[in-house]
Amino acid sequence: MGNYDAQSLSLNATHVNGEIDYDVHSLYPLGMAQSTVAALKDGNDNRAFYLTKGSFAGIGSATGATAHTNNNRTWESLKLGLASVMRSQMFGMTHSGTDVCGYNNDGD
Repeated sequence: MGNYDAQSLSLNATHVNGEIDYDVHSLYPLGMAQSTVAALKDGNDNRAFYLTKGSFAGIGSATGATAHTNNNRTWESLKLGLASVMRSQMFGMTHSGTDVCGYNNDGD
């Protein structure tokens, strides 16, 4: 096994309030999604539509997500993206998607 702290944030990095970053790192997208959706719905009865790349337990109740986003223009990348979308939906993300065209390469 390699040293996981070598080129990344330390696994035991601790916040000022004593929380270990490993436990709360992805909590930020949930808070942003909840506050953004609340602001979009403020004063009207319309359903807000908000997409995020971040995830945390329960985020599907506030937002949809893009899955496998930084992909290539290859059939293999499309296959991985579709699998990622299905996995997101199994975890309650009813609105999820992937970039079909990809960002990198010229394609097959």
